[in-house]
Amino acid sequence: MDKESFIRRYAKANRTLECFERDIIRYKNQQSSIEGEGSSCTAGFIKLDTYFLKDSLVSHCVEWQEKLTHLLSKNAGQMLNELVTMFDSNTRKMTRQPRNLSALQELIDLVAMLKKDLPSIGGKFAPIQASYRTLANFDVPIDDE
Repeated sequence: MDKESFIRRYAKANRTLECFERDIIRYKNQQSSIEGEGSSCTAGFIKLDTYFLKDSLVSHCVEWQEKLTHLLSKNAGQMLNELVTMFDSNTRKMTRQPRNLSALQELIDLVAMLKKDLPSIGGKFAPIQASYRTLANFDVPIDDE
């Protein structure tokens, strides 16, 4: 399976945080299961060494975990950046001193709109916090950007 195309489809599907968690945990569990198996087994007088197969399977599990956590981190970063951009834009607009009455009216309308949208703006914080908490649970380093 082509991992990159799968991740692109996964991103386009706009999966929930629970889906991300479930899939990452599934690959962690597969990794643990593989690591728990022996590297060799004897059948009659033949000794089979599966070390390289086991190592390859563990590498695939780790790679899937990294791709999924990277996508989750990227999505959380985008949500956070959208919120920061909205705050920056509105802060710049509101700190400019109005030159005339129409500019003052635009600022008053902006404040009214922001007050009206306050519940939806506040609702954007919880999913971002949940995403970063999930990333922390999977020991994913967070960029300061």
